[in-house]
Amino acid sequence: GDQDSRRFAPRPTDDVDAYERYLRAIHRVEHATEEDYLAARNLLREALERDPSFALAYAALATTYAVMAVDGFARPRDAWPESSRNVRQALDRDADLPDAHAAAASIAFFFEWDWARADREWKLALGARGGDIDPTFLMACALQQWAIGRLGAARDLAHRARLMDPLSPAFVVKEADFLVQAKRVDEAVGLYDKAIRDAPDDPRAYFGLAEARYRQGRFDDAIDARRRAHLLAGDGAMRDALSAARGADGYRQIERAAARLQVESLDARAAGGGYVSPLDYARAHAVLDDRSRALRRIEEA
Repeated sequence: GDQDSRRFAPRPTDDVDAYERYLRAIHRVEHATEEDYLAARNLLREALERDPSFALAYAALATTYAVMAVDGFARPRDAWPESSRNVRQALDRDADLPDAHAAAASIAFFFEWDWARADREWKLALGARGGDIDPTFLMACALQQWAIGRLGAARDLAHRARLMDPLSPAFVVKEADFLVQAKRVDEAVGLYDKAIRDAPDDPRAYFGLAEARYRQGRFDDAIDARRRAHLLAGDGAMRDALSAARGADGYRQIERAAARLQVESLDARAAGGGYVSPLDYARAHAVLDDRSRALRRIEEA
């Protein structure tokens, strides 16, 4: 399939060590923590020192800046120009590189708010090289379609990504998340169950399942799924809230307890001099029904 054709495509660099660093970097990015993103960035810089013509490594470097901005780990006005700079380096070396056009689409979408340009870049990224598409691009495109209300398109792209890489729990969970948003909750539950069978140590499917069960009115099942999610995520501070919770009110208490913990952890990060996204604060304040604080943070963002 597509995965195999990518795997056996010609190597994008003749330097074996540079290529190995690139592959390790991609693996780190998939873990989606700040530490992993920074480690990936270092590996890619080392790869580019070894082979400055390695277009794919520039595109991946651009992506580390983009995902850190989107995930709230880096100040957008610092991260996006760095992402742009690395995309230009990639396209200078390989004008058709799908990875570079996918990164350019994210810059157009998140930083420039230019939906039409983002669509054009996605066409180049997804239409390039004879249909040889990386499913992570489909998922990134799906997220952007969802953000501007194109829910059907988002779900279709997520479905394609999952079929291309059926062993990735992240793709299964994301398609299920879109199904929940589309009020197709029973189908979503089937996919969350599949993700849990495939990757029982991954908390993301349990968080999604909790939301689906809540929407079905199965509040105690929702609380049970939340309990397992927080246990796997290592959130020991949630233990009291989780053990006492019952019914619909109990579920909402868990959500508020998680939001309070989130605010504490954002405060600690800010106190340590780290960048904190105002949107992360806004989301937590919204869950806590603190509308004035939430709106103030949205203004700030």
